[in-house]
Amino acid sequence: KPVSVSQPLTSVSPPAKVSRTATPHSGDEASKAQPTSAADLYKQARGYADVGHYEAAIRACQLALERDALAEKPYYLLAQIAELQGNIRAAEDCLKKILYIAPAAVAADLELGALYSKEQDLPRAWKMLNLALQLLKTSPPDAMIEPFVDLPASQLVPEVQRRIEQLGYPSDRRG
Repeated sequence: KPVSVSQPLTSVSPPAKVSRTATPHSGDEASKAQPTSAADLYKQARGYADVGHYEAAIRACQLALERDALAEKPYYLLAQIAELQGNIRAAEDCLKKILYIAPAAVAADLELGALYSKEQDLPRAWKMLNLALQLLKTSPPDAMIEPFVDLPASQLVPEVQRRIEQLGYPSDRRG
């Protein structure tokens, strides 16, 4: 059964609904309308992922990254698919690439923190969640953090603080 990957799987936001309109192209349709931009390829990848065609989604993400190596969204989708497939290391690698490209990517910090927490790597989980918390606290309260477009930064702060506390670390710890 396809799983929606509209939002990060380990995110602090509620799961998104499965898209009922996204369908992969047939062979004839694909040859007529080949996406050329990284953004178009990403949209195609999302469509594939939303209906459970993960290998096609991965290929479309890879093509998108060939067109624009600094595009973050294909890396997010690749991380989500890797996690779905049980490849946590690949998911972590994709998220680390996002942070290399965009050090202030709050969602990547949150996702890495959640993955490290699952692995019981609590010091790394704390570090990533605390980085996300600091970024959220310095964001305008009404800023929408991609891909959590339903929640402004001010609403994400208490959830991240709660997750940090669950790890057994105070949210103001330094180091």
